[in-house]
Amino acid sequence: MRRLLFLLGAAFFLSPPARAADCAGVGFADMLWVRFAKAPGAVAFTGGKSRIAVARGELLALGVISDAQVCAEALKSGRSGWLPNDSLEKIVRINDTGSFVGDWRRGAAALRIDWRDDGRLIVEATGAGSVAGDMDMRDGVGLFYGEGVDPENMEAPGCRVRMARGGELLLVRDNGQCGGGLAGTYASVRSAARAK
Repeated sequence: MRRLLFLLGAAFFLSPPARAADCAGVGFADMLWVRFAKAPGAVAFTGGKSRIAVARGELLALGVISDAQVCAEALKSGRSGWLPNDSLEKIVRINDTGSFVGDWRRGAAALRIDWRDDGRLIVEATGAGSVAGDMDMRDGVGLFYGEGVDPENMEAPGCRVRMARGGELLLVRDNGQCGGGLAGTYASVRSAARAK
């Protein structure tokens, strides 16, 4: 009987929370398998008290899936909520390492990604967090580990950053140990200059 109660309790705590509270956008843990999409028409987030519309063609980052709904984050506005997964126009995550190279900006925060002479990537952040050093790529996701961080031990303390490209934007998330202000959506400086 005691074992049954334990299993029932474990199942309760391991079950996903209610959908309205569960979707807070794409987090650090989601970045290893993040996907991107565009809304083919105006749609509204479901669940919760508000129904905020997502404009046609707005770029979305997609996180966890629950039934036929996907947790989506509108990259320009930062709004998030549940959307019907099948109604979205999926976009292939950019997997070209060279497409990460360049200058990226989000307000006063800036990232510079460049090639080293030996062909590896280097990343440096200014105005946001303390990030400077080598950057690895895995399945289209840029990875940065702070000095002394063991990449294989996820429980080890230290700064970890994950980056993914969707369209012209660079989505950046960190584990909260990088000095603050780093996470967000960055636009290419070249793209911003062309838009002016």
